[in-house]
Amino acid sequence: MLASAHFWGGLVILALVILQILVRVAKPAATSRAFELAVQAMLTLFYFMLLAVPASGL
Repeated sequence: MLASAHFWGGLVILALVILQILVRVAKPAATSRAFELAVQAMLTLFYFMLLAVPASGL
């Protein structure tokens, strides 16, 4: 049962990500340079965490 919930939760997240991408392509946001730098920093941290968590065994 838990594996099924994990599977459906993953599908919901995937659907939300696809929806967000479609919205961003259809209507790009006007942003400042500071915001762009913050986004880049957060993405770098996010990718680092995606690699660090499995590597640490948590």
